Amino acid sequence: MKIKSYLYLIVLSSALLQIVFAKPSARTLYGLDTLFTEVALSLPGCETALWADYDNDGDLDLLLVGGFDSTTMYPSRIYRNDYGTFIDIGASLSSGNRAAWGDYDNDGDLDIVVSGPTGLNNSNPVTKIYRNDNGTFVDINAPLLGVVGTVAWADYDNDDDLDLFVTGSIDNGYTYSGKLYRNDNGSFVDIGAGLPGMWASSVAWGDYDNDGDLDVLLSGWGYGGTINKIFRNDGPLANGGWIFTDILVDLYPIANNDVAWGDYDSDGDLDIAYTGTTYGYSAVFKIYRNDGGTNFVDINASLQQLGVGAVAWGDHDNDGDLDLAISGSTDFFGANPTTKIYRNDNGIFVDLQVSVTGTWHNSLSWGDYDNDGDLDILMGGLTSTTPPYNFITKIYRNNLGSNSFTSNTVPTAPTDLSTSVSGNAVTLNWNRSTDNQTSQNGLTYNLRIGTSHGGVQEMSPMANVSTGYRKIVQLGNTYHRNSWTIKNLPPGAYYWSVQAIDGAFAGSVFAQEGSFSIEPGTEKDTNVVALWHFDEGSGNILHDASPYHNDGVIHNATWVPGRFGLALHFNGLTSYVVLPNSPSLKLENEFTLEAWLSLDTLDFGY
Repeated sequence: MKIKSYLYLIVLSSALLQIVFAKPSARTLYGLDTLFTEVALSLPGCETALWADYDNDGDLDLLLVGGFDSTTMYPSRIYRNDYGTFIDIGASLSSGNRAAWGDYDNDGDLDIVVSGPTGLNNSNPVTKIYRNDNGTFVDINAPLLGVVGTVAWADYDNDDDLDLFVTGSIDNGYTYSGKLYRNDNGSFVDIGAGLPGMWASSVAWGDYDNDGDLDVLLSGWGYGGTINKIFRNDGPLANGGWIFTDILVDLYPIANNDVAWGDYDSDGDLDIAYTGTTYGYSAVFKIYRNDGGTNFVDINASLQQLGVGAVAWGDHDNDGDLDLAISGSTDFFGANPTTKIYRNDNGIFVDLQVSVTGTWHNSLSWGDYDNDGDLDILMGGLTSTTPPYNFITKIYRNNLGSNSFTSNTVPTAPTDLSTSVSGNAVTLNWNRSTDNQTSQNGLTYNLRIGTSHGGVQEMSPMANVSTGYRKIVQLGNTYHRNSWTIKNLPPGAYYWSVQAIDGAFAGSVFAQEGSFSIEPGTEKDTNVVALWHFDEGSGNILHDASPYHNDGVIHNATWVPGRFGLALHFNGLTSYVVLPNSPSLKLENEFTLEAWLSLDTLDFGY
């Protein structure tokens, strides 16, 4: 049995003997009953609650999205963390039920995407991106598919900005759609990736095969039933599309779920935890170990089976390995909402039997909101199964109930930065860091790239570049790799650095800054075979800009998908077309790009 420690101060006076019980210090030893204590707050209930430092003041703020009563959907809210007091900033955000933070415009502050229904019964779904303009959130009116499902940021094409995946139902479960939008300098373009649409779904991006690009784990209800698949990122197509290959891994199919990547065994690759329900509505909670290639092994962990819930990795006890939190119900219908925290003891997950409210239709996040060196818990979700529905939002402070208090320390900074430039691409390299708690193989890494010293204009680390403080609670953007390639950079000088991230998501200071240059003339993509966007059809004139003046009339042209829209494919030898400057190509000056065409591809009438 663990005993609470108190300091007894005996104060003598002529009037009385007074015994004063001093408040326990931060290093008091706690029993399991007080390992996590609820913080007294008056926050409105929600379905999705997320940590992030949106105002760059060095502490984690709150985004609350979702929830409803018998008459209305709850509005989305942002709460500023003022020394542990959370203040509603009055942000004008759409209602919905899912959201994600990310710096899509690389300006050093966190933006938001919100998706989900704006009306009861999953009606009128939207997907909206809000740009953070010094703490004011502005709808950029991006033409995105509105879904009831999920959204996730990821730089799938390694061009140093965040793209967006959206998947879900567009009509209350009858039609599913999945869209991958490429970020072209703040404009979002559907690339037609062919990833499946899913309802009651979850998405997690991660480099599971450590090949330097982001793969995607998708799970949910799709056409034909439940889906649980990993799609390997196999790179670009000539027409601007992208190849994602189903690796046909044998994962238990589930929906109404949450999935999360995390390296629980600290062997340098990403493992999987997920919770959900089967086609027959039974709850499922599993951990799969990544054994390389396409080998994901169910470790048959002794876990309570929970679904319609949320799961989160995090080193709550600062012993260097990832522990696991889960909250959900024991079946599809919301029976027995339960929250469990499992301590990772050398790969064996031990139930800590903590007293934390159980929820379903929910979210669950680790984050050190009070900056005391340990991970606290944020949860939002539903506690009831019948009207009136009761959504909650709660924070549980981590009191570190172990036999010896261990405050987390940040890793060392990476060293020996080097670069290798090839055309308009650069490969960045560094030596691995070390950490007092997390093993070296368990560390992830986080890049920044700017066009000025200390800048993040090309690739935001979502961290304070001076201190290393993480503005968002997640793995580093290069995951376990200490080498990363960025492509399609415009000419110019660049400055970069990298930090290490430990199992408690704490960041080291950034390494000493490195630099490199992309020379003019290297921005040409030699893989492009003359794709040119036309708004004209049959009967219009095709003007030849060469000295030969081979103008002609277009007859019965066949349109094909192009990088920027519908296109004609030219591959001849004698003529070319002139492309105007395009923001999508990241050209900073006026350029003329040439594309060859074959005269027999069009009927010129002579």
